[in-house]
Amino acid sequence: MAIAYVKGRPSLLGNPSRPQIFNPMDAHIHVIVQQSSAAQDIPHLLKTHLETLPPQHQLIQLTHLLHHVATTHEELALLAHHAWNYLLDNNLWQHQYTSLHHFKLHLDFDRTIQPLLQAATSNKARLQINSTAVQAHWGKPIQQAFPTDLIPPRITDGFSRELQRLSRLTDRHTATKL
Repeated sequence: MAIAYVKGRPSLLGNPSRPQIFNPMDAHIHVIVQQSSAAQDIPHLLKTHLETLPPQHQLIQLTHLLHHVATTHEELALLAHHAWNYLLDNNLWQHQYTSLHHFKLHLDFDRTIQPLLQAATSNKARLQINSTAVQAHWGKPIQQAFPTDLIPPRITDGFSRELQRLSRLTDRHTATKL
């Protein structure tokens, strides 16, 4: 796994050399976030952007936005999980704090970091359940179920969930053609 900056945001990628698909909504999201000086600006900027589009395009853009947010949240939870483990494995908190407890208080750990760590654990468990189901239906793990050009650089919880649903409906060869 590598951390790369894709369209100006950190992204966890299994293969950073793989080309990224550009979606115009990404640019709009970036502009909305960059232009907002506070969270209360985001609704206004989002509304201003969406009002220029017909309802069908608004739905498409919002659907993409929500998918993008969910994927980014999953990536950030995974990043937080690995960062926290690295911090603990190397006792980095000891360089400035007298105890791990004091460091956690400084971070407001229970409210800010712990939910991300729990999300990463939940995502990993759901990914494992979905992967097991896909393998049971298709006889191959998700990473080998399709040609490499059809598999995303990182298997997300959402992608594995949809593949699990697809694996119940059709065989692997038919799914590849879809």
